[in-house]
Amino acid sequence: MAWDEGKVVGFLMFFPKPVARKLGIYTLPAHKLEDKTLVYACMQFVPAYRGQGLGTRLVETLIAWAGEHGWWRIEVNNVSSGAQDQDWLWGWGLPKWQRLGLEAVTDGPSLSAVLNIGDRKVRE
Repeated sequence: MAWDEGKVVGFLMFFPKPVARKLGIYTLPAHKLEDKTLVYACMQFVPAYRGQGLGTRLVETLIAWAGEHGWWRIEVNNVSSGAQDQDWLWGWGLPKWQRLGLEAVTDGPSLSAVLNIGDRKVRE
């Protein structure tokens, strides 16, 4: 959650992949790291707080937290291929996810992006 003066001004929601599937959230097909994968669900902010980098900070925090807590993969689905976030009103365009280290994959009916945190752990 993003807070300002004791009030929630935004949030990022994610689930372990098996939970996301049970909730009906689209996920990529089964993967060897299925039980070590987090699936991004959504992120929203109060309008006055949008465009200030808070979303980027929340995703960076999620990536760091996931790596520290044994998660090896983050999956974002139904990503717009557009360069501007406005191309898809419910989320970021692919370039923004790529700036945060995610790679585009097309293993399903829509564009997805994946970050293999385990690869980062090995490189660091």
